[in-house]
Amino acid sequence: MRPKNLFVMLMVPLLALFMGVGLTITDHAYAADNVVKWRVQSHWPASSSSFTDSLQVLADTLKERTNGRLILEPYAAGSLVPAKEIFNAVKRGMIQMGTISPAYVRDQIEVAGIAAGLPFAFKTVWECAYYHKWLGFEKMIQDEAAKYGVY
Repeated sequence: MRPKNLFVMLMVPLLALFMGVGLTITDHAYAADNVVKWRVQSHWPASSSSFTDSLQVLADTLKERTNGRLILEPYAAGSLVPAKEIFNAVKRGMIQMGTISPAYVRDQIEVAGIAAGLPFAFKTVWECAYYHKWLGFEKMIQDEAAKYGVY
């Protein structure tokens, strides 16, 4: 093989690779400029401390940590759909996110009745956290919700 042909054979794939990397970097830079807005309906009324101290804090924190690229638009109970229909609204893509009581979806997610709380289940916060995170209860809920395309 002649050296000139070898040079061309090596340079063409390298050039294509660098062009691909350049396009990828450009795509990421473009994506960083895009702002994503998610409507988030809660089952909490706007006057609830859970609405302001949980959902609004989450929205503010995500906006800050994503440099304004992910914006959650919180809606109080009943603003878009009835509270008991939030899961179905997320499932159908009507809203991107929601907060609900697990009791609202016991007919669709079998373990939701346990998530809603059992009497005398946990005496301390760490017991609840251990059960949900380390013993796999959170994963059980995620697996059941995934059947509906919800995380």
